Amino acid sequence: MKKFAFLFLVLIFQLNYGQKFKDFDSKITHAKAPTTEGCLEAYFGQVPADVFTPACLGREEEITASVMYSSYSYVNVTEGVEYLFITYLQNTNLTTTFITISDEAGTTVYASGYDTVKWTPTKNETVRFYVHGDNQCGRTNGFVKKYIRCGDVPPEPTYGCDQSYDGPFFAGLSVSSEVDYWTADDFFVPKDADAFKLKSLKYLLLPMAEAEDFASFTVEIRKDNNNSPGEVIASYENLIATETTQHTEDFIDYYPTFWSTLTIPNGGLEIPVNKDENTRYWVALQVTSKTGQNIFLTVFHRNGWLTAPSFQKLDGSWMTTTYQEDPGLEGIWSFDSDCSLLGVNDTETEKISIYPNPVKDFLYISTKKQIKDISILSISGQKLLSFAQPKNQQVNVSSLSPGTYLVNVKLENGNMQAFKMIKK
Repeated sequence: MKKFAFLFLVLIFQLNYGQKFKDFDSKITHAKAPTTEGCLEAYFGQVPADVFTPACLGREEEITASVMYSSYSYVNVTEGVEYLFITYLQNTNLTTTFITISDEAGTTVYASGYDTVKWTPTKNETVRFYVHGDNQCGRTNGFVKKYIRCGDVPPEPTYGCDQSYDGPFFAGLSVSSEVDYWTADDFFVPKDADAFKLKSLKYLLLPMAEAEDFASFTVEIRKDNNNSPGEVIASYENLIATETTQHTEDFIDYYPTFWSTLTIPNGGLEIPVNKDENTRYWVALQVTSKTGQNIFLTVFHRNGWLTAPSFQKLDGSWMTTTYQEDPGLEGIWSFDSDCSLLGVNDTETEKISIYPNPVKDFLYISTKKQIKDISILSISGQKLLSFAQPKNQQVNVSSLSPGTYLVNVKLENGNMQAFKMIKK
């Protein structure tokens, strides 16, 4: 019961149903450039009392949900990692917030600016994150929310015949039939396809039973309704997973997660192709537990992608997973389809694979396209290795310690794909 309550709180925190999504990426784009002039006054002192250490998973992390102006927070930072310090207005008549980043003693200004400030430290240290109403540094009535972001976000998927959504998961959305919850994610039928048949789906699931606990699955394919789940065009009940395997990564280092593959009956679902534009559809999932316990779809943090964020159906209504400070959550899932693209001489040229996996010394990338660069990241999103136009489509990863890593492959045409790599 305690475990269920904990994950339910995680779920509710992430959804925050009543609030509207603000255009976060636009806010970053239009942020003023950092300066070295700032405000070091702090009438209200340090808030919160603890030092905040970001996880750096490429998502916004809350330092405090409410703090008065003319105060500061302590944040631990790492050399060479780019940080984005973020504020959101709360209970104030102001339109902006002035940010100052300083050393631990509050004597040297490192960077400052309005609303969002990007800054990369040159050493490991603890810094002060000040907030003021403006650059005049005086006391101002009102409250502000403080967030921080660091680490690489997963690359945006290529919306082709097969689509995958994968990243470092940190929360879950319930798909449990016991409480009649659904989770839906969108995909695109490409306009340059001569046909499209959805064949199979693969989900990364988190069962509260701490073991494989999937009795059956229900899947709905829905039309789009203004970037949200719409009318059902196909429904499949009592599906049994054709394959279930335990993932190498657990949730919060304790709860096991499982990949489950579902095959669409009758050879797959034919979906019409709109030759004028890529067409958005939705796939909704509900899972029945063998033991009557809750089951969650693992999710990660997305940032301004073409795909819409996940939706969850609660009490018969679909609700988005975005809120004021958050561009939304994306379920970890993928699908395979039969879909040949018009105007492409060889559809195999866009396919990318890596081998061997697990790898000891040299990782090879198989693709018929020109590779622009390859990045190796930790599971937390920290970039560890980078290779520009690798020779012979291979990279040396022998310097990495044994463990699981993310591999981002970017082609010269701009398309990107992400893979998980196990280093022996």
